[in-house]
Amino acid sequence: MSKHKMIGLGLALVALIILSLFPAPSMTAAASSGPEWLLADLHVHSKKSDGSLPPDKIVELYKEKGFDILAISDHDRLTQVKADGLIIIPALEWTCPGYLKHLLMYFVQRMPTSVTDAYNQGAFICIAHPATWSWGESTDIPKDIPQEVEGYELYNGHCLSAPSWCAEK
Repeated sequence: MSKHKMIGLGLALVALIILSLFPAPSMTAAASSGPEWLLADLHVHSKKSDGSLPPDKIVELYKEKGFDILAISDHDRLTQVKADGLIIIPALEWTCPGYLKHLLMYFVQRMPTSVTDAYNQGAFICIAHPATWSWGESTDIPKDIPQEVEGYELYNGHCLSAPSWCAEK
């Protein structure tokens, strides 16, 4: 991925964070009045991975809590679920050797055989929870990230228990 694309994605994510600081507009406004806020969780594990609930219970819980979008991203497996009234994004968390550790793959059509295979399926691939890893003494993002990687997860529940420098990034 080009440096300009990474900068663009970073700026888009910063914009999303800034927007999240402001209260959401009233949901009683007519749908045609403009953009709509959607509640999403894009990094959830089920009991088929290292989560604590079966996929169908996760779907039920997220529907009860008013979520609009859900991606069950189990480790190294594509957990497929169906849900009326909830947008399901097919996803998984791919385990990688070395410093990358995990990549989140969204919109995969079938279980990929490689990062390139997922990318060729049209997947959006991003680095999972990078703020929780140690790259030695450096806090710079490594330069040898695979070209198929198009983004990185800025924040998730792992940051609540991450090293103190997580908040500094």
